Amino acid sequence: MKRKLGKYLLVLLGICLLLQASTLLLAKESVAAEKATIKFWYMYGGEEGVLIREFIERFNKLNPDIKVEGLEVGWSRIIEKTMVAIAGGTPPDVVTLWGFNTASWGSESFLVPIDEFIKETEIKEEDYFPVAWESINYDNHIWGLPIYISMGVMYYNKDRFEEVGLDPESPPVTIAQLDSYNDKLVSYDEKGDLKTMGFIPWKLANPWVWGYVFGGDYYDYETGKITANDPKIVESLEWVISYNEKFGGNKVSAFQTGFGRDFSFESPFYTGKLGLYQSGEYERSWIPRYAPDLQYGLAFNPYPPGGREKSTAINSNLIAIPAGSKYPKQAFEFIKWLTGSEPAEEYCVYVATIPARKDLAYKPIFFEQPYQELFLEIVSSPNAKLAPIIPVQQMYQAELLSAIEYAVFGKKTAKEALDDVTAKIQKELDKYLSR
Repeated sequence: MKRKLGKYLLVLLGICLLLQASTLLLAKESVAAEKATIKFWYMYGGEEGVLIREFIERFNKLNPDIKVEGLEVGWSRIIEKTMVAIAGGTPPDVVTLWGFNTASWGSESFLVPIDEFIKETEIKEEDYFPVAWESINYDNHIWGLPIYISMGVMYYNKDRFEEVGLDPESPPVTIAQLDSYNDKLVSYDEKGDLKTMGFIPWKLANPWVWGYVFGGDYYDYETGKITANDPKIVESLEWVISYNEKFGGNKVSAFQTGFGRDFSFESPFYTGKLGLYQSGEYERSWIPRYAPDLQYGLAFNPYPPGGREKSTAINSNLIAIPAGSKYPKQAFEFIKWLTGSEPAEEYCVYVATIPARKDLAYKPIFFEQPYQELFLEIVSSPNAKLAPIIPVQQMYQAELLSAIEYAVFGKKTAKEALDDVTAKIQKELDKYLSR
């Protein structure tokens, strides 16, 4: 009887060991099957997209436990497409966004805060330019990591300057000088239609720029009040629309219909139709490709009496984790690598933009780009400002663009347009804050 019992016990023990071994094997297979596949949606296209795909391949080789799958979505579609995917429960794990999306998306829990992940790394606030770090912070959380920062400055065509008797080494410093230069750069054809202009002030790199340059502020952080109708901002918009009134709205509109696409051989700045042009630092990468013979200069944005010197509006490009990501930890590992030294340096050199990290921006390779010192001077200036970091920022920018259009085409006065923006955005902000 004891022998039989012993046999039964041995058989039972064997079965238990077999089951345990099977369980361990299944667990290992499950872990293998759970290799994190990270979906990365990015806005960069063309040759920039090729570079991003090279980065993805490089990361995948370095990280066998993580597989990144990239999808080029495009600049114009990425915001809407990502929001729809989040709402539908099928978001990507990593996405590229703009700094002005941070507060709007963070406040609605569209993004995963990465504070806890950062604590486990050597990433520090002082590694970044203050405006870059500020752009990713909202409500005491960090919502992504910036790869570069962008700003609108004044480009000018030196050949056009010489043609009309202007000193090609003396760009306009004040708004009065800018107006005077524009008058000299304007020409008409035999029909009296505009053939060339110096500058069109509503053709902007960023809709916040002139309000800041004129000395205004769009939001009062102490009172929580929207201030789009700040007298200085109203003054800036009145100056903008003065060009339409001076040269004839219909004539300027007709002139603009003949413009080719920006960042192409047909850009109005490259073809000489505009002698002055506000654009970002990235323009330096497009000019050698599409207008290699263009003799151009760069300058700070001209400012009026009582305005701000070396002023502009700053934006950042950041990489973030959408809410609902299946692998937020692995997604952060990819973000940390992509915004780190080597990939960020390669990307920013190629695009001729300004790295968000200070140690990269001051590397000698970036000083091979023309006017790098000017951009670093601007980004370090207290007069270089971000759009207000508030939950309704995305809507605020859209309404501001509409206000500029209404005023330029005479549908509203500058003050009426900005009063309407102030009232509408304040109502939306109050609605959010009262939740």
